[in-house]
Parts: sequence; C-alpha cells; structure tokens
Amino acid sequence: PNISIRTAFTPFDLFGGKIGGEIAVSQWHYATRNDYTDVSLSLTIFQASAVLRKPLSVFGLRGLWWSLKAGFGVSAFDRSVEYISESEGRSDVDKMSLYPSVHAVSSLFFVPLEHFSIEAGFDFSHALVSQMPTGFVLPYICAGIRF
Repeated sequence: PNISIRTAFTPFDLFGGKIGGEIAVSQWHYATRNDYTDVSLSLTIFQASAVLRKPLSVFGLRGLWWSLKAGFGVSAFDRSVEYISESEGRSDVDKMSLYPSVHAVSSLFFVPLEHFSIEAGFDFSHALVSQMPTGFVLPYICAGIRF
C-alpha cells in the first residue's frame, strides 16, 4: 500500500463534461533483504494535472464519471544499500535524487453521496532519468471527501 493525497477542482463545463485541475502527492516504499544486501527504495511523486471528467450512465448509476488526466511533476528517489557480511558491514547511501516526470491517468470517479467520492484508476508516470527508462504503472483506489 502507498500514501496518496489528491485534490481536484473541476469547475468548468466543456466538451460534454467537466474540466479543471488536480494536484497529487504519492509515496511508495520498497524494501528487500537477502544474505548479502539490505536494500531500501523510497519514491515520492508530486504531480499537477489537467482533468477532463465525462459522465457515464452505466447500470443506471448517477454520479459515475470517467476521468482523463495528464500533466507533469517531480519524482524524488531515495535509495540506501547496506552490504551484509560476517566480518564487515558497510553502507552505500545515495542522497535523494530529483527528476522531472510526466504522467497520464485514466480512472472511474463515483459520487455515491453528496460529500463522499470513490476513485479507482491507473496512473502511468515516467521519470525523465537520462541513464535509464523509469516508467511506472500504478493502479490505485481511494476514497475522499467532497466540498
């Protein structure tokens, strides 16, 4: 599981739906240990997106929307490696590295109650790291409060 905070504002009616923007921050932590190393990777992504929401009428549900989002952000990587041996332990710690990133999101947004919402989707983020391709497909589901 990860920590994700999303705040969207879609005040304008256009293209048969609503348009606006969203800001989001997400954080993931991966850790693995074997006989030789103890590795930890933290990834934090800050995003700003343009949002288009189109209403859907599926199974007679009201308040169901299909969302398309695209934008840019900053990806922060923090990696640490501890080498394990019987006689000597040494660590190799990288400082946090920041990279620009782009992303695209497709999701279903459901409003079952006036001040409550549920969103589930797939977020593709690509950190613009020159040394290696760094793309992530991140499925998510979240619940929130509407104002």
